[in-house]
Amino acid sequence: MLNLRHWTQLFLSTAICASLLTVPGSALGQDDAARRIRLSDGRQYDGIVLQSTPEGMLLQVPQGRTLVPYGSLAEISTISMQDFLGQAPLRIGLSPITAGNAELEALARHLDDWTLTAARALPSTEVVAPPAWQAKLVGIELSVCRGDASCLRGLAEDLQLDYLLVPTLTGKLDAQLKLGLTGFVTKSGATVAADTISFSILDEERDPRGTGSKLLEGVFTALGFQPTTGLGDVARDAFATRAMLPAPPPTPETEPAPVAEAEAAPEPVPETEGVAATVEAPSRRPRTGLSRGQTIALGFLPVPGLSSALHGDKVGFVVSLTGTIAASFATIYLIGATARTEAAFWTPTVLAPYAINVAFNQVSLLVRSRKVKARAPKKPVTGVQVAPTASPILSLDERGRTVGGGGAIWLRGRF
Repeated sequence: MLNLRHWTQLFLSTAICASLLTVPGSALGQDDAARRIRLSDGRQYDGIVLQSTPEGMLLQVPQGRTLVPYGSLAEISTISMQDFLGQAPLRIGLSPITAGNAELEALARHLDDWTLTAARALPSTEVVAPPAWQAKLVGIELSVCRGDASCLRGLAEDLQLDYLLVPTLTGKLDAQLKLGLTGFVTKSGATVAADTISFSILDEERDPRGTGSKLLEGVFTALGFQPTTGLGDVARDAFATRAMLPAPPPTPETEPAPVAEAEAAPEPVPETEGVAATVEAPSRRPRTGLSRGQTIALGFLPVPGLSSALHGDKVGFVVSLTGTIAASFATIYLIGATARTEAAFWTPTVLAPYAINVAFNQVSLLVRSRKVKARAPKKPVTGVQVAPTASPILSLDERGRTVGGGGAIWLRGRF
């Protein structure tokens, strides 16, 4: 039963509407005036009154038509047509689709884009999509609200939204699915309206255009509007060629096993008479892939221990870091104790730590280079070393003279 307060509100609302219909100069068809209507749930419409029915007043607003019940009226005033035509678009916050179970999660994420397209089809609106909404949040996920309007309102305080549109997906993949759409007034949390559309993703029942048309009608209904034009063409252009199923995840391609590359045989070294032929092992590349000049240049950056860190020298890094900090602290202390002016303090305070940092970086690089040279193993002697030597064969004849009897080749070397 209605209490005294409700009867009073209904009486006042009826009286206001009657005054608008009877007062001269405020005729509903007047072209140079429109109405600003505030509702008890926080909504406000700037529109033209088209008709007064037993259910309420039918308004023409930029988004379409809307029926305002008499019991929801809080205030009515007259505005100019310039104000009516220049009103700002409504801001709508669209939440991600809440899936009824884990089986529907992938489909819900796929249909998020469908609901966004449908919401953007509403004239004179600005839709805050879930990714843009999530980007405004720090340390919390939009999905934690799971369609709870009070939770979503708390996460939309800085977005200046007029409405919230909250979709939910229920049903089974192999049967009928239902997508529920509920509109809320952001200011008060009151429910505007709700609608549910049914659709199927089975091959023989799949209808992208029909589903898109029902989705468009559901968005209008959930936000309390009636479209003034047919939605068939919009659905055809926006949804007719869209896939209703999410794309299957890409199957990882099996990469062929890497073929082991045969080690290139060392090029033969031309043999030189009397000189041993040796084969040198190829030199190893440095760990960082940087040349010595590049490493030295990096040492001039204002980062203590950078040169040592790039070469994996833990001891050098610790020494450079602690040495730079300690020496800089001592230097700044001495400068502060002796400087007599502000300029005499700040300039050395900036330059001295930088010079100390560069010095430690370069010294640690020099020390490491000498250690590497000292630890470098000597190149082993590999292969067979042979040195041929030719010599004549001499003998004495009967008279005691030295005569040549031939020659010989001697092979000397290590194996």
